Amino acid sequence: MPAVIPCAFEELQEEYDALFDTGAEYSVMHREVAAELGLKPDGETCLTMSTRLGDFQGSLQRHAVRIPALAGEDLLVEPAWFVCAEWPGPMVLGWRGFLESITFGCNPRATSDEEGRFYFALLSEPAVGVDAGLRNP
Repeated sequence: MPAVIPCAFEELQEEYDALFDTGAEYSVMHREVAAELGLKPDGETCLTMSTRLGDFQGSLQRHAVRIPALAGEDLLVEPAWFVCAEWPGPMVLGWRGFLESITFGCNPRATSDEEGRFYFALLSEPAVGVDAGLRNP
């Protein structure tokens, strides 16, 4: 089930859509948005990322992103973004530094012709209810 999540950046007026991808190791910044934010692909932490679109060279750079809430409070996270001048794909919200730091869920009863909703919150310590039903008798 692909999910598109709106993202907002303090410095920019427009919101941008990002692909919610639990299989992506890092969040990936769209090259045009990265340029508007002043993020350079040749930063301190350079690496090669292998994707379904091929291998790409870039750098990891921290930058805050806000996920606007339909109800409750917006979610503010500062992930390490993979920034690459050649990245042809969409903006991606990936595991390290982003998805691993929040709790999220969806409504499994949403049908294919309904617009589903994702639910987000900052990860609390200890997470409430994660062990419900998992204890050995």
